[in-house]
Amino acid sequence: MSLAGLRSRWPAARASLIALAIAFGLLDGCPLPEGAGSAERARRWLLQPVDGVKRDLELTQRWTLFRKASTRRFRMVVDGLDRRGAWQLLYRAGDDEHDAYGDMLAYRRMRGTYNPRGQLERGQYRRFARWMAQRVLADHPELVVARVRMERIEIRDGTYTPTNEFTMEQREIRRAP
Repeated sequence: MSLAGLRSRWPAARASLIALAIAFGLLDGCPLPEGAGSAERARRWLLQPVDGVKRDLELTQRWTLFRKASTRRFRMVVDGLDRRGAWQLLYRAGDDEHDAYGDMLAYRRMRGTYNPRGQLERGQYRRFARWMAQRVLADHPELVVARVRMERIEIRDGTYTPTNEFTMEQREIRRAP
């Protein structure tokens, strides 16, 4: 087949590929009721030919308009290690007894700097946590190490439960003068 012959068929081929992509997108995005096991199995079977492309390019039409918040959340914890080797809790979100930096950290623009996105830290989190730990060391000369980290919490029925699982830890050590 000549190049001119291929060019003449391109508009029809392109239209077919677009229609196929729209059909797969509609099939992937079609909402199914809870418990529609056979319909979900049929959808997966029909989407199997493009599953690798969808996975590799992270393409999906599956999303929920009014999605509930994840029950796995975080709260910030700021503490410091004194010269005796004891950790002193300075700030823990939602803890009135340990609220040393509460006014500053609760401010909405500040909160946007450190609040995790889903299960991931924000791009500026490490710089913020380093700054926060350095500020703690400047404010508390009795501390030799400052630590900022996130504690995973579980939210159920309007209350939260600590898990004692920590992530996104940033430590700063006091440098000798």
